[in-house]
Amino acid sequence: MLIFITGGARSGKSTFAEQLAENTKKPKLHYIATSIEADEEMSERIERHQTRRNESRANWITWEIEQNIGHLHKQIEQNSVILLDCLTTLVNNELFQVNEREEYQPLSANERKTLFASIMNALHQLQENRTLIIVSNEIFDDALPFKDETTMAYVELLGKLHQQIVNRADEAYLCENGIPIQMK
Repeated sequence: MLIFITGGARSGKSTFAEQLAENTKKPKLHYIATSIEADEEMSERIERHQTRRNESRANWITWEIEQNIGHLHKQIEQNSVILLDCLTTLVNNELFQVNEREEYQPLSANERKTLFASIMNALHQLQENRTLIIVSNEIFDDALPFKDETTMAYVELLGKLHQQIVNRADEAYLCENGIPIQMK
Protein backbone atom coordinates (compact mmCIF):
# COMPACT_ATOMS: atom_id res chain seq x y z
CA MET A 1 0.00 0.00 0.00
CA LEU A 2 1.26 3.49 -0.87
CA ILE A 3 -0.16 6.62 0.75
CA PHE A 4 0.92 10.15 -0.18
CA ILE A 5 0.23 13.14 2.09
CA THR A 6 1.00 16.72 1.16
CA GLY A 7 0.19 20.14 2.54
CA GLY A 8 1.73 23.44 3.45
CA ALA A 9 4.15 24.02 6.28
CA ARG A 10 2.59 23.18 9.65
CA SER A 11 -0.64 22.00 8.02
CA GLY A 12 -0.91 18.89 10.21
CA LYS A 13 0.34 16.44 7.60
CA SER A 14 2.92 14.71 9.86
CA THR A 15 0.42 14.28 12.71
CA PHE A 16 -2.13 12.86 10.28
CA ALA A 17 0.49 10.51 8.76
CA GLU A 18 1.45 9.25 12.21
CA GLN A 19 -2.21 8.62 13.08
CA LEU A 20 -2.72 6.71 9.83
CA ALA A 21 0.34 4.56 10.54
CA GLU A 22 -0.74 3.86 14.11
CA ASN A 23 -4.28 2.96 12.99
CA THR A 24 -3.00 0.19 10.70
CA LYS A 25 -2.42 -1.94 13.82
CA LYS A 26 0.69 -3.40 12.18
CA PRO A 27 3.24 -4.71 14.68
CA LYS A 28 6.18 -2.67 13.37
CA LEU A 29 6.09 1.07 12.71
CA HIS A 30 9.18 2.62 11.14
CA TYR A 31 9.78 6.36 10.89
CA ILE A 32 12.34 7.67 8.39
CA ALA A 33 13.23 11.20 9.53
CA THR A 34 15.14 13.17 6.90
CA SER A 35 15.49 16.58 8.55
CA ILE A 36 18.82 18.11 9.47
CA GLU A 37 19.23 20.27 12.57
CA ALA A 38 20.42 23.26 10.57
CA ASP A 39 19.10 25.96 12.91
CA GLU A 40 17.18 26.49 16.14
CA GLU A 41 13.76 26.41 14.47
CA MET A 42 14.49 23.07 12.79
CA SER A 43 15.87 21.65 16.05
CA GLU A 44 12.62 22.61 17.79
CA ARG A 45 10.51 21.01 15.03
CA ILE A 46 12.55 17.80 15.19
CA GLU A 47 12.17 17.73 18.98
CA ARG A 48 8.38 18.19 18.70
CA HIS A 49 8.16 15.28 16.27
CA GLN A 50 10.32 13.08 18.50
CA THR A 51 8.26 13.96 21.58
CA ARG A 52 5.00 13.21 19.77
CA ARG A 53 6.29 9.79 18.68
CA ASN A 54 7.64 9.01 22.15
CA GLU A 55 4.34 9.96 23.80
CA SER A 56 2.23 7.93 21.38
CA ARG A 57 0.94 4.45 22.17
CA ALA A 58 2.92 3.10 19.23
CA ASN A 59 6.43 1.78 19.46
CA TRP A 60 8.16 3.69 16.65
CA ILE A 61 11.49 2.55 15.26
CA THR A 62 13.16 5.74 14.04
CA TRP A 63 15.74 5.97 11.26
CA GLU A 64 17.37 9.40 11.12
CA ILE A 65 18.73 9.42 7.59
CA GLU A 66 19.31 12.62 5.64
CA GLN A 67 19.85 11.03 2.22
CA ASN A 68 20.53 7.74 0.44
CA ILE A 69 17.58 5.84 1.91
CA GLY A 70 17.80 3.06 -0.68
CA HIS A 71 19.49 0.55 1.62
CA LEU A 72 16.75 0.62 4.27
CA HIS A 73 14.51 -1.89 2.52
CA LYS A 74 17.01 -4.60 3.51
CA GLN A 75 16.75 -3.64 7.18
CA ILE A 76 12.98 -3.19 7.57
CA GLU A 77 10.77 -6.24 8.04
CA GLN A 78 8.05 -7.20 5.60
CA ASN A 79 4.48 -6.37 6.66
CA SER A 80 5.66 -3.20 8.43
CA VAL A 81 4.49 0.37 8.09
CA ILE A 82 7.06 2.92 6.99
CA LEU A 83 6.49 6.65 7.37
CA LEU A 84 8.87 8.83 5.36
CA ASP A 85 8.88 12.39 6.70
CA CYS A 86 9.59 14.12 4.50
CA LEU A 87 10.22 13.74 0.78
CA THR A 88 10.74 17.49 0.32
CA THR A 89 13.65 17.48 2.76
CA LEU A 90 15.08 14.28 1.29
CA VAL A 91 15.10 15.83 -2.20
CA ASN A 92 16.69 18.98 -0.80
CA ASN A 93 19.39 16.96 0.95
CA GLU A 94 20.09 14.88 -2.16
CA LEU A 95 20.02 17.74 -4.65
CA PHE A 96 22.05 20.21 -2.64
CA GLN A 97 24.83 17.93 -1.47
CA VAL A 98 28.03 19.72 -0.61
CA ASN A 99 31.27 18.36 -1.98
CA GLU A 100 34.55 18.14 -0.10
CA ARG A 101 35.31 21.82 -0.75
CA GLU A 102 31.97 22.71 0.86
CA GLU A 103 30.88 24.62 -2.23
CA TYR A 104 27.58 23.78 -3.84
CA GLN A 105 27.94 22.30 -7.30
CA PRO A 106 24.63 22.13 -9.23
CA LEU A 107 23.65 18.76 -10.62
CA SER A 108 23.48 18.39 -14.38
CA ALA A 109 20.25 17.37 -16.12
CA ASN A 110 21.54 13.79 -16.38
CA GLU A 111 22.48 13.75 -12.69
CA ARG A 112 18.98 14.98 -11.82
CA LYS A 113 17.44 12.19 -13.94
CA THR A 114 19.63 9.68 -12.15
CA LEU A 115 18.61 11.14 -8.79
CA PHE A 116 14.90 10.92 -9.74
CA ALA A 117 15.33 7.27 -10.71
CA SER A 118 17.29 6.54 -7.54
CA ILE A 119 14.65 8.06 -5.25
CA MET A 120 11.78 6.33 -7.08
CA ASN A 121 13.63 3.01 -6.91
CA ALA A 122 14.24 3.43 -3.17
CA LEU A 123 10.55 4.22 -2.59
CA HIS A 124 9.48 1.22 -4.65
CA GLN A 125 11.79 -1.08 -2.67
CA LEU A 126 10.55 0.31 0.64
CA GLN A 127 6.95 -0.30 -0.39
CA GLU A 128 7.42 -3.96 -1.34
CA ASN A 129 5.20 -6.01 1.01
CA ARG A 130 4.89 -3.02 3.33
CA THR A 131 2.70 0.04 3.78
CA LEU A 132 4.62 3.18 2.80
CA ILE A 133 3.32 6.58 3.86
CA ILE A 134 5.11 9.52 2.26
CA VAL A 135 4.82 13.06 3.62
CA SER A 136 5.86 15.99 1.42
CA ASN A 137 5.37 19.73 1.38
CA GLU A 138 3.07 21.43 -1.08
CA ILE A 139 5.29 24.12 -2.54
CA PHE A 140 3.51 24.63 -5.84
CA ASP A 141 0.69 26.93 -4.73
CA ASP A 142 2.87 29.81 -3.59
CA ALA A 143 4.90 32.15 -5.73
CA LEU A 144 8.52 31.05 -5.76
CA PRO A 145 10.83 33.47 -3.95
CA PHE A 146 13.60 32.69 -6.45
CA LYS A 147 13.40 31.60 -10.06
CA ASP A 148 17.04 30.84 -10.64
CA GLU A 149 18.18 27.66 -12.38
CA THR A 150 18.88 25.83 -9.11
CA THR A 151 15.48 26.57 -7.57
CA MET A 152 13.69 25.64 -10.77
CA ALA A 153 15.62 22.34 -10.96
CA TYR A 154 14.50 21.56 -7.39
CA VAL A 155 10.85 22.43 -8.12
CA GLU A 156 10.91 20.37 -11.33
CA LEU A 157 12.40 17.33 -9.60
CA LEU A 158 9.99 17.50 -6.66
CA GLY A 159 7.03 18.05 -8.98
CA LYS A 160 7.92 14.99 -11.08
CA LEU A 161 8.33 12.90 -7.94
CA HIS A 162 4.95 14.04 -6.60
CA GLN A 163 3.22 13.22 -9.89
CA GLN A 164 4.81 9.78 -10.17
CA ILE A 165 4.10 8.91 -6.53
CA VAL A 166 0.46 10.06 -6.68
CA ASN A 167 0.01 8.12 -9.92
CA ARG A 168 1.12 4.95 -8.09
CA ALA A 169 -0.51 5.76 -4.74
CA ASP A 170 -3.49 3.89 -3.37
CA GLU A 171 -4.49 6.99 -1.41
CA ALA A 172 -3.47 10.66 -1.60
CA TYR A 173 -4.32 13.42 0.87
CA LEU A 174 -3.98 17.18 1.05
CA CYS A 175 -3.83 18.59 4.59
CA GLU A 176 -5.08 22.11 5.19
CA ASN A 177 -5.36 23.63 8.66
CA GLY A 178 -5.15 20.22 10.31
CA ILE A 179 -7.88 18.75 8.10
CA PRO A 180 -6.89 15.91 5.75
CA ILE A 181 -8.78 15.96 2.45
CA GLN A 182 -8.66 12.70 0.52
CA MET A 183 -7.82 13.46 -3.11
CA LYS A 184 -7.42 9.87 -4.31
